[in-house]
Amino acid sequence: MSDMKDIKNRIGSVKDTQKIINAMYLISSTKLRKARKELDSTNPYFNAISREIRRILSTTEGDIEHRYFYPSKFPKGKTDIDGPYGYIVVTADRGLAGDYNLNIIKEARQLMGKDGNVFYTVGEYGRHYMEVHGQEVRKSFIYPTHAPNLSYARKICDEVMEDFDAGVINKISIIYTDYVSSVETKPRLMRILPFRRSDFNNIKTKSGNKPDYELMPSISEVLESIIPSYVLGTIYGALVDSFYCEQNARMNAMNNANNNAQELIADLTKQYNYTRQNIITQEVTEVAAGARAHKKKREQALKKGES
Repeated sequence: MSDMKDIKNRIGSVKDTQKIINAMYLISSTKLRKARKELDSTNPYFNAISREIRRILSTTEGDIEHRYFYPSKFPKGKTDIDGPYGYIVVTADRGLAGDYNLNIIKEARQLMGKDGNVFYTVGEYGRHYMEVHGQEVRKSFIYPTHAPNLSYARKICDEVMEDFDAGVINKISIIYTDYVSSVETKPRLMRILPFRRSDFNNIKTKSGNKPDYELMPSISEVLESIIPSYVLGTIYGALVDSFYCEQNARMNAMNNANNNAQELIADLTKQYNYTRQNIITQEVTEVAAGARAHKKKREQALKKGES
């Protein structure tokens, strides 16, 4: 790019883009703090319900048989229940978040096209990807993933629980992005239903004995009441977790884009200065050459006059 005007316009364009990048970074940082607060607030609720289910299971001496639990015994050579399996795929509504969406799609892609797999999408990115690749989606939730709340989570929970209870699906799993640390997030495939008994280790009283209370009207009916709340808490926690990871990924992407813009501006500025210097050098050379030619012409004229 040798034209100085073109280079100057390019620098201005990059600086304008950089302003947008910085604005998006600030917005994501604000949302990140909000998500961190919501993420911390979901854990006590989730843990409390987990403790209650463990308390319920601790009241029975034998293996409880319930549709929300794996059978106590599998036939020989069988390790899992039969399909169909339901998968909730949580992506963002838009891109510009590094590899956040791509990592989720990689997990979901391994399950796409297989008989017996039923998909529910949360987020426009995942819905669009499956539509383009011909994967049927049973339900696409249009609730914005950039503002998860308990009401949205309840609608998702009601939909998949209704399919589970009706036998449309025999297992519910969710594919979301799990927050590990401020510098590490990873896609996770987590089973929600049915439960394995090992998911809830029986609790004991301080004396080491089983609790001496009874559940009315029955353990089965209590589980019917409390487990949907547990599923709701799990889905809501996954949505908030994903939201946090999305903002973290977008902040990193905007930070990288800003660094790249700075490097590009520096390179263009060097190119601009180099081009400007060449033009000035050329002008000085032309002026000097003209002066020399003019001086030589005068000297020749003086010589002719003397002769």
